[in-house]
Amino acid sequence: MNKNFLFACVAIVGAAYTPTISVQAQQPVPYTVDFGQSQDGWTSINQLATVGKTWEAKTKSHGFYDGGTYYDCVGLSSTFTPNTDAWYVSPSISLEAGKTYEVKTFAARNSQITLTLNIGTSADDMTSYTSVGELSPLPTIYDASAAITKEVTVDASGDYHFALNATTTENYAPYDCNVFTFSVVEKGTAEPEKPLVVTSFPYVADLTASNEGWTACNYNNDDDTWMFFSGAGVGMASTLLDAEDAYVSPAIQLTKGCKYKVATNVQLYGNPSDNYHMTLTVGKGEGLDKEAFVPLKLLQLTQLGYNVDEATFEPSESGVYRFAFLNTTTADYTNSAVIVTAFGIDETKNETVETGTTVFSDDFSAADAMGKWTVADANHDGVTWGVSEGVSGITYDSGKAEAQNPANDWLFSPAVGLLEGQDYFLTYTVRRQGAFDDDVLSVAFGNAANAGAMTRELGKQTVSTNAEDVTTTMRITADQTGDAFFGFHVTTPSSDNGQLSLVNIELKAADKATPCAVENFTAKPSRKDRNVLFTWTNPVQDTNGIAINQPFSVRLYDGDELVACVDNQEVGKEGSYLYTPSSFAGRATYKAEAYMEGNASAQVAVSINLDDMQGDVILVKKYDVDRQKAAEWVIDGKCQAWKYDYSDIFTYDYRKGTKVADEWLISPTVELEAGKHYMLKYELKTSQDYGNNLFVTIGNAQTKEAQTKVLAEYYGLEQNGFAEYQTEQFTLDEDGSYSIGFHVTNSNYYVNMRNLRVYHISETTGIEAVEGNASVGRVCVYDASGRLISDMAASSVDEAVKALGKGMYVVKAIGMDGKTSAVKVIK
Repeated sequence: MNKNFLFACVAIVGAAYTPTISVQAQQPVPYTVDFGQSQDGWTSINQLATVGKTWEAKTKSHGFYDGGTYYDCVGLSSTFTPNTDAWYVSPSISLEAGKTYEVKTFAARNSQITLTLNIGTSADDMTSYTSVGELSPLPTIYDASAAITKEVTVDASGDYHFALNATTTENYAPYDCNVFTFSVVEKGTAEPEKPLVVTSFPYVADLTASNEGWTACNYNNDDDTWMFFSGAGVGMASTLLDAEDAYVSPAIQLTKGCKYKVATNVQLYGNPSDNYHMTLTVGKGEGLDKEAFVPLKLLQLTQLGYNVDEATFEPSESGVYRFAFLNTTTADYTNSAVIVTAFGIDETKNETVETGTTVFSDDFSAADAMGKWTVADANHDGVTWGVSEGVSGITYDSGKAEAQNPANDWLFSPAVGLLEGQDYFLTYTVRRQGAFDDDVLSVAFGNAANAGAMTRELGKQTVSTNAEDVTTTMRITADQTGDAFFGFHVTTPSSDNGQLSLVNIELKAADKATPCAVENFTAKPSRKDRNVLFTWTNPVQDTNGIAINQPFSVRLYDGDELVACVDNQEVGKEGSYLYTPSSFAGRATYKAEAYMEGNASAQVAVSINLDDMQGDVILVKKYDVDRQKAAEWVIDGKCQAWKYDYSDIFTYDYRKGTKVADEWLISPTVELEAGKHYMLKYELKTSQDYGNNLFVTIGNAQTKEAQTKVLAEYYGLEQNGFAEYQTEQFTLDEDGSYSIGFHVTNSNYYVNMRNLRVYHISETTGIEAVEGNASVGRVCVYDASGRLISDMAASSVDEAVKALGKGMYVVKAIGMDGKTSAVKVIK
């Protein structure tokens, strides 16, 4: 902490006079909202009979993009529809008849759209609204100077709602209208400024010179509250009524895990009295409600003149906070006052040790090797740690004749000075001789050289027989400043188990740990519940290869936006989190990172398509190929470079083609249905060093002209040996016969393709389990009440349930081998 910080607060004093404090009512505040920060009280209403675009928050990479920057805003959702009729309705705003109001809207567009401003008295009946006018022209860039102002008057005083109505008759891009700010002010008055947020430290407010960003709150609604007096401060006089008034700071951005020192300076004008009660309080968020604030410290107003106080605050979570001087002075009508002259806050800085500095070491080479080391013979057999002739280090020697019990002995280090919050690497080496079984060595530390004080175990290791120079490194974070002691506790399975020696030890200052990345990160969407389940495996080491020995967090991102921080994660354990995205549509990229003490691991990412079906993968057709069936495939291209090779393999021969190619291999047809979700699987092989461009397509005829839909793109594909590939899910607009195309456009080597399969993703559940049994011969279907509704010969469960209506069924499949399987199916 800056040593001059507190003195700066003390030094801010008023002039040599005490002001006469007059009383006046608080003025009403004009309405303003920054949609990038809050949408409180606003409601999105879609007037279309069918699903259409609606207004929603757009942040981070989903915001309005202009000139390399994303701007947070409210915009239309990404649902693609033929048209749009989306309303965004404000909270109620009190307007007075006879006054003129200026309503300013800062918006932008990147497609043709009509945006109108409307006014009404209903929160949800759009037919009652009257148009104020079209907001035009809307800029196509982020330009605050292009905000559009409309003048509004009302015939009767009361509560009104404003509504922004976006309409189109065409289907344009997903973010085709964006609104950044909206304000209502009485004509001739200044537009309210965006609230001040303090983000750098130290922050010192000289309230004798300026009260920028500070707010007076008159909680008891009397005629007396805080007033600013230039040159003196912000004060309140004593009155005949009890005070209940707060003077609230600007919002201040604070970080979890950091400590902050808060300093105040309050002038007491008048003799000290038990009537004076001033409490420093703190609340999370930008709100001003009294209930949002909790006491931090009761300020001591014990002397005439200036009273300086200090308090420490450690936030439980990151975010913006506001501090307040809460005056609850009891009634005492005298010529006295309290005047707040200064407030300051700064982040405290722990003393640190330069990384790599050795703070303690011992190789036991001194004449008195035990030095300040101490031991505890916990099993009281007279055999414990000590110096053994001809053996390096400090040794537990169970080969002595008096060793009658298995080892249970402690070795304690001298006192080592540690600094709170500082990380250290503890590195030590042990050696075994003459052992029959493994020993167990536990390492701990505490605040005294005895077993009872060893409250924090750092690790436990099994030392194998006759192990030579086993070196181990552990990370330690000191939880307080002062002396600490390290303990080595040996236990053996038998009384005679050779020698275990501690050869050397070193403690070095270290940087904070950066955890390794999480593993096995998955994102499994649920179309039914419109959420995504994240799962992962937690790391066990940091990037220095040191075992993690403390809880940490996993942070989850939707694109670049942080959506969750899952605390108290354990090393090596499986983690999960259920996330509900604001828009459940289209392709999404999710990321995860381990986070510990301000350091984040490398991110791992997974991309999924939220429009994909989640269900059973049912084989529609497998293209079995032999020399005879290969004739059913179409090979098209100037060079005729595709050919049937052998088994079920087609080969593109780069020697027949050209480097810039246009060569097609097109499959026989398969019958597919509109609206169903399909995907393709196939195996490809090219080369380890020579890439090829290959496109997988689908079309409604076995010609290259009909191959209009690209399902997968591979640029510079280098695949040494066959590997399975698959397309994303796709749908078709019409029922019909379709062919699959493999299109080479750039060739540097052979391309081989085999084992093409077409799959349908079914919404029914459990089918895959039944299909996994022997071939199905007969299927019985029962409704939810147990009534048999179908008993038919069928080759698959999918065939039997295809014609069923929506509902829950129990399907019993009887295999050709006579075995029966039952499964619940929901359609």
